[in-house]
Amino acid sequence: MTTQETRSPIQLQQMRQAFAKKTFAERLELSARPTSAELLSQFKKLSQKWDPKSGGDAEMYRLMREARDGLIEEARRVYRVARLVDRLHLPANYTPQNLTASFKKLSALYHPDFGGDNELYRLLVEAYQHLKDGPTPAASETKAGAPRPPTDRELTDILSAIANGPFKFESLTATFDRHNISPELLPEARRKQFYEDMRRVLIKQLAGLVRKGYVEYAMDMKRWANTGAQELLKNIHTEELIQAAFKSRCLQLLTQGPFVYHNEIVEWIKLGFKSPAIEGDAQARSAVINNCLITLTEGPLAFSAATKKWREVGFGYDLSKEPTVQSTILSVAVQASTSPFVFKTAAENWGSVWNTAELLKNPLVKTAILTSLQQLHKTKGQREKYYLQATEWKKLGVEVPTLLKLGPIRRLNLRIWG
Repeated sequence: MTTQETRSPIQLQQMRQAFAKKTFAERLELSARPTSAELLSQFKKLSQKWDPKSGGDAEMYRLMREARDGLIEEARRVYRVARLVDRLHLPANYTPQNLTASFKKLSALYHPDFGGDNELYRLLVEAYQHLKDGPTPAASETKAGAPRPPTDRELTDILSAIANGPFKFESLTATFDRHNISPELLPEARRKQFYEDMRRVLIKQLAGLVRKGYVEYAMDMKRWANTGAQELLKNIHTEELIQAAFKSRCLQLLTQGPFVYHNEIVEWIKLGFKSPAIEGDAQARSAVINNCLITLTEGPLAFSAATKKWREVGFGYDLSKEPTVQSTILSVAVQASTSPFVFKTAAENWGSVWNTAELLKNPLVKTAILTSLQQLHKTKGQREKYYLQATEWKKLGVEVPTLLKLGPIRRLNLRIWG
């Protein structure tokens, strides 16, 4: 293949433009859905040619890295929910030697020090540690023997594995399968009770994840589905304990603002949850009001945007009667009383929480208005301004001192200027 040195600048530019039009997978000469190992291996192979440190073209190298970064997130998503043995590319009957060899090989690809990815390496180590601590399929050469139901101790082990997450459960059930141990062989009443116990433990485990957020919950649900526990997962989000955890999560989200709340609720609905009916809940009201009070200190635009978004997501509380809101608005009104024009602008900005008629009756506001007018009246050269402001205040219903008697020239100037 022609090297960079033999290409003219025009050829090189044409090559860059053609390369930029390719999909990320095409740039790395990969299939549409490459595995994480294929992705990192191919990037290392091709990037050596274009690495600027080795005399390659910086723009081509940037496009290669752009493709790698674009594909790596999808690879992480797939890798997170993959079975442990699939993460390490192991056969069904792997040995401890297979496990160690595969881990070493993939570590050289995934380790960040060798150009890999932090998240993929963490997931690789997680899978290796789980499999290393458990029995391997080839650990025993003896035959499994006749099928049998699990003992009470083994049933307890299954419940304990569920409480510790899908990886432990997957590892334990794989061991039971190899030894022909099946809960299906239990007496009917005992089997039914055991499945109820399994679901109860699973509900408790998932409720803890709901409180952490939809990302953790969705990821673990996919992992549980990969273990073959679909029957246990059926309509599990409607269980009382999980619904209580969901409400707790929603109340927690309310403290983070309407935009964070709305975005996460959308994701929960995609997972089968219903939008929570917590508008009348005292905790919800308190959380929303406290969040609005935080935005209140950021000014009218932030406050208006927050209250508008809260109304859109179903929390349209009347905040005008809240003592903290009233105190803040009164403080702003006093500061705006230096001019009727500033006062009217503030009224427009603060919207529904600003009651002009009530504020103008407040002694502090009235005092601030009269003090401002008196200052203009006393200041030489400010009488036209005094006349204009006094007129505007009077239009708003404020009782102001008798207007100055201006001569015909000044009145003409005011009409022209106004």
